[in-house]
Amino acid sequence: MIHTERQPGTSSLSAALATLLLCAAPAGADEPWTAPLQRGGQVEVDPRTNRPVLTRDGRQTQLWDGVHRLEDGSVIRIEGGRVVPTTDMLVPPPTPSESATTDTEGESDQPAGETIGEPVTGASPCEQLVIRVCGAARTCWREPACEAARQLREMEQEEWLKGADPNVVTESGKQCDEAMSNDFFGPCR
Repeated sequence: MIHTERQPGTSSLSAALATLLLCAAPAGADEPWTAPLQRGGQVEVDPRTNRPVLTRDGRQTQLWDGVHRLEDGSVIRIEGGRVVPTTDMLVPPPTPSESATTDTEGESDQPAGETIGEPVTGASPCEQLVIRVCGAARTCWREPACEAARQLREMEQEEWLKGADPNVVTESGKQCDEAMSNDFFGPCR
């Protein structure tokens, strides 16, 4: 019998994403993943290196480390100059025939405008992440992980300002929950 010991700080989410990335690579390995950024420009991720490039006004630049909001409201995280893959990046886009058949299928029974997220109890997920990563006394305020956590918290606050229910976990809040198990967002020491 083989006994494997889980290393402290490792994330099953990271392992699952890495496995999915390896399994999904042959399906769309030659095609870069692209999406428009909310603040303008188009981000393109090289499938071989996971390096993001921002194209805006005909100029290309490297996308910096941190959290970036896409036009559809979702976010991507850049760590060490590479994109942390999301499940949306790993799923190839539907072919035109697939999207035509799925437009009417799977319609939600959820009434329009009703919230679907989990209720917030105590500090919001992003506030908890900032406290953990930046330190209660802000001793790690200038660390890259703290800067990324603060960006996520700002996005969470923007969602509330745009009308999201402050008593329900937002999309950014879900990202903060996931970040709690990511080694990059370790506790301030």
